[in-house]
Amino acid sequence: MGRIHTASSKSNDMRSNCDWFTERATSTWKASPGRSFLVLSPHGISEPGLAELLKQAMEKSFVVPGKFANARPAFLRISPDTTSSSRHFVKRIGLLLTKACAVTLNAEGLEDPSDYLLELVEQALEMGVYPILIIERFHAFVDIVDDHLLSTLSTLRSLEHEFQITTVAISPISYAQMRRQMAPTSAFVSSSYGDNHDRAVPTPLSKDDFVASAILRGLKPGDAHKLFQLGGGPDLFYQRLIEAKIRGGDDVIGSTLVSLGDHVDSFMKRSFSEIMDRPEEILTRLGLGALTLADQTLLQGNALKAFVVKETANGPVASTPILARWAIMNGQPDWRAYELSMEALQAREYGRASACLSGMHHGHPRLKCFADVVSLLASLGEGVDSGMLSVEWDRVGRSATLVAASEYAPLNVRNWARQLETYSKMIAAAFGKGERVQLDKLTVLASDPLHETLLIFFVSAFIEKARRLHSPTAKVKALATVPEAIMQAIAAARCNIKYTSAPDFDQNLPYADFFAGPGDFRVPEVGTKLDLTTLLVVVSAAIRGKGPDTILSDPTKVVRIQSKLVQHVRNPYAHTEAVYDERDAKYLIEVSEDLMAAWKAGAPVPTTANPLSEAAPTANDLIGLLYGDFAIEGQPAETESLSATYT
Repeated sequence: MGRIHTASSKSNDMRSNCDWFTERATSTWKASPGRSFLVLSPHGISEPGLAELLKQAMEKSFVVPGKFANARPAFLRISPDTTSSSRHFVKRIGLLLTKACAVTLNAEGLEDPSDYLLELVEQALEMGVYPILIIERFHAFVDIVDDHLLSTLSTLRSLEHEFQITTVAISPISYAQMRRQMAPTSAFVSSSYGDNHDRAVPTPLSKDDFVASAILRGLKPGDAHKLFQLGGGPDLFYQRLIEAKIRGGDDVIGSTLVSLGDHVDSFMKRSFSEIMDRPEEILTRLGLGALTLADQTLLQGNALKAFVVKETANGPVASTPILARWAIMNGQPDWRAYELSMEALQAREYGRASACLSGMHHGHPRLKCFADVVSLLASLGEGVDSGMLSVEWDRVGRSATLVAASEYAPLNVRNWARQLETYSKMIAAAFGKGERVQLDKLTVLASDPLHETLLIFFVSAFIEKARRLHSPTAKVKALATVPEAIMQAIAAARCNIKYTSAPDFDQNLPYADFFAGPGDFRVPEVGTKLDLTTLLVVVSAAIRGKGPDTILSDPTKVVRIQSKLVQHVRNPYAHTEAVYDERDAKYLIEVSEDLMAAWKAGAPVPTTANPLSEAAPTANDLIGLLYGDFAIEGQPAETESLSATYT
C-alpha cells in the first residue's frame, strides 16, 4: 500500500502502513473469511492512528464470509470515550450503521443491549452490509462495571462465530493478560469472549517511517538515520527521541527519558507485568544486557517481546538505550551512588566522583568499568599538589590497565586508557625502584620523540590546571618551575644538551644578544648544571635561525624573561613566602604558554590528542558507559603500535 504519512505538528502518528497486519490477515481470511482479530498495540502507539491504518488496510484486503459474499463491508470505529456502558456501545454501533446503510434505530431496544445488537446486525446484513467493528482500547471497554456486559459480549461472540460480524479489537495486552489483571468479579473474566480470535502484533517502527517522520519534523536525513539507532520500544519513544534531538543537548537519551515521564512505567506495567511483578534484579539485568536464560524464556511468551528486547551478536539487550536506562535506574538498589558520581563528573570534581563509588560492590562488569574510569580520572588529579605535575602515576598505571582491558569501555575510552598505560610504563622505566618521581628526571629524555610527546602533553595539561586556580599566588606557585622544565626539555630535544651537565659549548654563538646581565655572559664550564637563565641564553643562541620564529627567537623577549620572571617572580618564590597579584600570575601563564609554543614549534606533530586534557572522557562521554548507550568497535592500528612499544 502507498505511504500515507500523518506526522505533523498536530499528530503523533508516525506509521505509514500496517503491512504486518495485512500479511497476517490476508493469510487468515483466505482460510477463514471474516475471522475476528485481537491487535496487540503497546502502550505508546497511537491507537486512533493505528485504527485508521487498519481500516485502510482492511478496505483492500478484507474477505467477506461466503454466505454474505454480495454484501459490502462497513468499517465501524469505536473508542472507549463513547462506550462507557454496554448500552452506549450498542448505541454507537447503531449510529454508525445508520450512516452506513440507514438501519432503523429503536430507542426502546437499548433496554436489552444484547438483543438490540443482534437486531442491528440482522438489519445490516439484510440491507447488504457486513459490519466490521474496530474497537480501540478494548481492555478499557471490557473493564467497565455493567450488568449487561456479559450478555453483550456473549452475543457479540456468537455473531462472530456465525461470521455475521467481524471484530478487530485493539489493546496493549492479550485477553489472558486482561483476565489476570482484572478483578475476579469482572464480566470479561467470566466470559469466553475472544476464544476464536486470531492475533496480530505490530512490528516496531520501521526505519523508513522513523526517518520520514524525523525529516518532516526538521531533522537532516543523516541525523535522522543516525538517531534511529537509538530508537526502540513503542512509537512514543521514537517521537520523544526526535523531540529531544531537536531541543539539543549532549544527553539525548536522558532528555528523552525525562520527557516520557511515566509512560515507560505504564508501558512496562501494562504489557510486561511478568517483569514488573518480579524482583528488581530482572530489571537490572535487562538494563545491563545480562538477561539469564530464565529471563529470556519468560519474555519469549510475550507477543510484544520485540518492543522490549532485541538480539545482538552478544546476546539479547534492551530494545533501546531509553528502556535500558530506565530499567537499570529502577532495578539497581544502589543506583543513587552512580548518579551522584555522574553529578560530580559533570562538575569536574573527579575526587568526589570516585569517593561516591568507594567500597561499592558493582553488580555488573560494565558498572565496574565505569568505576575504574572514574578512579582513573581522579588519579590524574584535580589540584596541582600531588605527584609529578599533580598526577599520581602509580594509580594511573593500575587504573589504566583495568580500563584498557575492559570489553565494556567504549573505543575512545579504551584508547585513552591504553595511552595512559603506556605513559605510566615509560615513567616507571625512567626511575629506579623507590626513587622519587620528579619532572626534571624526565626532561633530559626529551631527545626521544616518544618522551618529548609525553612531556608536551603533561606540561600543557598542567598549565591548564594552574590557569583554573582561583588565587593568583596559587597560580604562581604552581607554575614557578614550569618555564625551567620547558627549557630543560627544549635543550635536550633541540640542542642535545642535558641541563644536568653542560657540554662543550661553541664560544662563537651570540650569547650576549640574549643575556640580561648584569655584566657579561660567562659560557658554562663543561659538566656544570644549567639554571633557567643559562638555559634561556644558550638554547636561544643555539637554535637561532634554525626554525620558525618563537619567543626564543626574539632577544628582547628572552632578556625580559630573565629580568622579570627570574628576578621578580621565580627567585622570590624560591626564597620567601611571597604573595603575588593577578598581574604576576597572568605574566607567568603567558610566558609558560609562549615557551610551550616554542617547544611545540620544533616538535613532531602528535598523532593523538592529549590524554590528560582534551582526550580525557567527559561526563557526557561516560553517560554511555554507565547506561550502555554505545557500541563497541575495533581498535585502530596506531594505538596498538604505541602500546606495543612499552609492553
